Amino acid sequence: MIEPFQPDIFSEIKPVFSDVGIEKAEEIKKVFKVNYDSLNAEITRVRKFGGIELNSNNFRIDTDKGQFILKVFDDLSERELEAIEKQHALMAWLYMNQVSCPFPHKGQSQTYICRCDDGKYISLLSFIDGGYFPGIDIPEIRKVGEAVGKFHAQLNLAPNELKPNRKYPHLSSTDKEVFNDVISQSQKILSKFPTEHRSLLVNNNTILNKAWAQVLSYQDDFIQSKHGLVHIDIHPHNVIMSGNSEPIFLDFDSLMHAPLKMMLGFSAYKLLRQIVSRNGNNMSQKEKRALVYDYLEGALLFLPDLDLSPKSVAIFAYTEICRRISCILRLNIFESNPSWNHVLEVQIAGLAEVELLCGELS
Repeated sequence: MIEPFQPDIFSEIKPVFSDVGIEKAEEIKKVFKVNYDSLNAEITRVRKFGGIELNSNNFRIDTDKGQFILKVFDDLSERELEAIEKQHALMAWLYMNQVSCPFPHKGQSQTYICRCDDGKYISLLSFIDGGYFPGIDIPEIRKVGEAVGKFHAQLNLAPNELKPNRKYPHLSSTDKEVFNDVISQSQKILSKFPTEHRSLLVNNNTILNKAWAQVLSYQDDFIQSKHGLVHIDIHPHNVIMSGNSEPIFLDFDSLMHAPLKMMLGFSAYKLLRQIVSRNGNNMSQKEKRALVYDYLEGALLFLPDLDLSPKSVAIFAYTEICRRISCILRLNIFESNPSWNHVLEVQIAGLAEVELLCGELS
């Protein structure tokens, strides 16, 4: 079995930046001057997101008028360009309606996404200075839940023309087939995996089997539950804690139409497991369960139509984790692609951690 609540990539508590070379800095300064001259700001320093950050095309720009994040998009189709422009317009609408998120700035073209001479596209967001959740100090969990609830309540009041059209990819018949093959320990299927990951699946068959049985038992409830526009990937590095202000949410690429309960279940797991981890997994079951209740109490203040218990949190979190595991399984089985195997252990550990947070399910 995998040891639960170990530090993971989200245990880093501060964004990491590294200075860029002179040539890149001059390139960024030129692009900034051409597209955002109306800000009347002079760049004093350019840094790139570094460390474990996945998006190397994000740059932190310090100026005499404040700090910004410049996002660079290498290549966009017309459809992608339209979607990202709409995404930034939604962020602006949320910001103007007192929702804590980065503010996007329009360029000289009066659009949020500007095209550069080299064919690349850029956008500019106000930089939020702070630490990742939970940062140095563990926040009051109820307030974090309130922020998540408020964010989603307001998100679903946004004009329809600003909302993305993406829909949550429910578990398919193929997902079910590959998951069943793996937990039945089909040698033909397991042989598709590298040795270490094959052993990982075999050694953790019990928790995989148990979680999958729960997912199948409640699948109809999952599909039929209330859907809305949700942030599908609220994890510690998508939540910035900035002083005494509300948590600020990042990564608007993760918005899609999905069950609201799934969002609450998965976000509860991803955020609360980090607190348990920071305490060295020394919290009692009662203390862990109290975290779940506090989080839900805050969120449901703004989402009163939802009826969610710790068991519901576990079921909906299980469903999303199993969907992610299934994606990894399918890549190995159908494409011989192990590119995401490095997070397989984290996902499987998540199944055990959900039960430890929410209590025994069966």
